[in-house]
Amino acid sequence: MNRALNLLLVEENDVDGKIIKVALSKAGIQGNLFTVRSGWECLRFLRKQDDYVSAPSPDVIIVDLNFLREGTAQLDDLKAYTDTAGIPVIVLADEYVEKKILAPYLSGTLRSLRLQSGIDDFISSIRKVIFDLLPDIVGSHAD
Repeated sequence: MNRALNLLLVEENDVDGKIIKVALSKAGIQGNLFTVRSGWECLRFLRKQDDYVSAPSPDVIIVDLNFLREGTAQLDDLKAYTDTAGIPVIVLADEYVEKKILAPYLSGTLRSLRLQSGIDDFISSIRKVIFDLLPDIVGSHAD
C-alpha cells in the first residue's frame, strides 16, 4: 500500500457499519474510515461544511443504498459537483436495487457490491474493487 486511504462510509445502520469496517480490515484495506449517517451529512463532509471544515477529501465513498432514505438523489448530487464527481463510489445494494435502480449509474468510478453475498465473498469483492479503482494509492494488484 502506497499510503493510507481516506474512506468515507455512508451508513445508517451501526451493525452494518461494523461489518463493513471488519471486512475492510480483513481485506487488508488500511486507512482512515470516516462514517456519516445520511446522504446530506455526506455532502456536508465533502463540502467541508459545519462540523466537517477540516475533513479530509476521501479517496473512495462507500454508500449503503439499501437503507438510505435519500436513495439515488445522493448519487446524483455526488456526480453533479465537479469537486466530487471524480471520487470513486462503491454502492452496497441488494440484487433488486442493483438491477432496477442502480443500472443507469453503474459505470466509470461507480461500482456496486452486495453485502448479502456472504462475508468471505464481500471481503474479496471489496478488496478487488478498491484495488481496481485506486491502484495508485493501494497498489496495482490485489494479491
